[in-house]
Amino acid sequence: EFLNWKEKYDSAASLPGAQRSQALADVAEIVERNVELVGASAIEDELQEGVPDTIETLRNAGIRIWVATGDKVETAINISLAARLIDSSMMQVKLVDSNKDTLMNQIQ
Repeated sequence: EFLNWKEKYDSAASLPGAQRSQALADVAEIVERNVELVGASAIEDELQEGVPDTIETLRNAGIRIWVATGDKVETAINISLAARLIDSSMMQVKLVDSNKDTLMNQIQ
């Protein structure tokens, strides 16, 4: 299956200009189905250029994003809003406690 896809990719990559861009996008779409992406990223108070747009694109593609932080709750919310991890239409669930049992009770 990979070799079949790679052949299509190589063919698309050899096309000129605008044809190449669209062909590569089409080939990427073939492989980007039913993918489970697992990753982690650290965001400091100052975001790098393009981060909010990238995160919004991932969210719009249906990729679930979770925020886990050791920051103060309000700091985490402000950074998440700036990074477009969350928006004002989303329900926010805040689990705040240092005791594992208390947190487990909040989840249930």
